[in-house]
Amino acid sequence: MVSGPLERPGLQEGTSFNGDVESIRGVKEWLSKHFAGGKAYKPTLDQLPMTQMIDLPTLRAANVPSFGTFERSLRFLSTAGPGDVYPPPRPFAG
Repeated sequence: MVSGPLERPGLQEGTSFNGDVESIRGVKEWLSKHFAGGKAYKPTLDQLPMTQMIDLPTLRAANVPSFGTFERSLRFLSTAGPGDVYPPPRPFAG
């Protein structure tokens, strides 16, 4: 259960997704369908608590391409200087 000022219900016990996580469309609708108590997913209330539940080593081990991009961008931001952009420009091969 997600706790907070409005006591959100969170996902139903045992909810899981089996498949290619990068192929799912309508994620908010999918989450709402799996919320307990007939409640709908509300990003402003539910996104932070749900993000805090992510197990980063498990996600990294799953080799999800968008997570790899996310990790690389965070590494870049931790060392970037003024004017640096992500992704860094590729050298011209002409």
